[in-house]
Amino acid sequence: MFNYTAMKLTRIFLLLAASMAVLVACNDQPQSTSDAPVEPAQLAEAGRLIQMYCVSCHAPHGNSEDRIAPPMLAIKNHYYENGMSREDFVKSFTEFVLNPTEETSKMPGALEKFGLMPKLGMEQTQLETIAGALFDQDIQDAGWLDQWIAAVSGQPASKEELTEVQRGKRVAMSTKAILGKNLLGAISERGTANAVEFCNERAIFLTDSMSADQHVPVKRVSDQPRNPGNLANATELEYIAYAKSKLAEGQEPAPKVHNIDGRAIGYYPIVTNKMCMQCHGAPETQILAETMHRIDSLYPQDLAKGYGENELRGIWVVEIPGE
Repeated sequence: MFNYTAMKLTRIFLLLAASMAVLVACNDQPQSTSDAPVEPAQLAEAGRLIQMYCVSCHAPHGNSEDRIAPPMLAIKNHYYENGMSREDFVKSFTEFVLNPTEETSKMPGALEKFGLMPKLGMEQTQLETIAGALFDQDIQDAGWLDQWIAAVSGQPASKEELTEVQRGKRVAMSTKAILGKNLLGAISERGTANAVEFCNERAIFLTDSMSADQHVPVKRVSDQPRNPGNLANATELEYIAYAKSKLAEGQEPAPKVHNIDGRAIGYYPIVTNKMCMQCHGAPETQILAETMHRIDSLYPQDLAKGYGENELRGIWVVEIPGE
């Protein structure tokens, strides 16, 4: 009798242990991983940063054929490990995006399919804001970002005092995000060759629209322009030479601000990545013949070919807005 009772108790104990293990495993899923979510203002700021820097490549919508980078949910799932603390998740995510390398990537499949992501030039505090919000929020649904932004609609961004360089950078990155989103849409819908027409017809218009929207002049220039109208002037060429020298040394070129005629003008580097090679890489080997033909017909004075990855393609020039 004693042995029978002991066996029953043992079975009950094992069933309870198994149930607890299932519950713990469920709690270890990387959705809603915090009981203390970020404050609404921080969440609003994270949403703005994701829209500015991330969604043009890591859009929550789309399918595997359209993508040029993995969605944010896949990134969260790979960088979250069972039982991981918020602090460790933020540290792991931030360290990689600050300095992406093949050795530190946790997504070998994405690395093989999409290549290594470029350096974005983001600040550590910005990445920590994004990572913290990703850890705290459920992003399982494809519409998570829309719901996220709607949920914090009207919330102010976190109150931080921005330097001149940072204020100009926000303008440059917002403009880059709009151009990137539209360019990727054109490539997805019409292919690389036909997307050249988008650059020819829409890029300057969109840049001018962003200048008007943000109430500050902003432009892209280069020492090797595709469009002669984007040729850098003498002061801009000085910064381009500096940025190229830093990249050649394996360093990240810092943005700079010059005071010109009483106006603060910021210079921000534009560095090539793998996707750029479709239109700016080596003719015949990286730029397909159809794309080359379209470039030559639309830009007979083109100088913007022959680049490699992680080289200076040009710079953003922004008149710094006031406080």
